[in-house]
Parts: sequence; C-alpha cells; structure tokens
Amino acid sequence: MLEEILQTLGSKHPLRNKSICIDDDNKYGDGYTKYDTLTKSGWKAYDKLINIIYELHNMGVIGDNTTEQIIDELDSIVSSKQY
Repeated sequence: MLEEILQTLGSKHPLRNKSICIDDDNKYGDGYTKYDTLTKSGWKAYDKLINIIYELHNMGVIGDNTTEQIIDELDSIVSSKQY
C-alpha cells in the first residue's frame, strides 16, 4: 500500500530491489539494525507524504499523538528489511 501511495506522489519506482543495510547491530552494537528500502525518487515522495501529514496536523485534522504515531509507523516500515 505504501508503494502505491509513493507512486501516486510521483515516484515511478519507490522501492529498492534489495534493501541496503545502513546500521547493523552486529557491527555497531547499538541494539538495532536499520535498512534503506527507498530509492531516491521514493525518498522524495516519502518527504511529500510526511509534509502532507504535518499539514493535516496543522489544519487540525489529526492530533499531536496521532501525527507522531503515523510518522513513527511509516519510519519503521521504510527502515525494515521486510518491506
């Protein structure tokens, strides 16, 4: 679903064919591993999506907690190897 949203926001190919590991717990020992799953155009579309969410927040459509929960969930999705 996120892929379709990012395509609607202008990215032809928002997802990488293979995720890139950008922070490895085994290497850094910081307790988590993070991946980059989006292409350059995917990140541009993702930034548009985040800006839309903040604009909805500024208009009073969604509250503070909901805004942060949505963004945290989206960040979690795009930094997950499974996506």
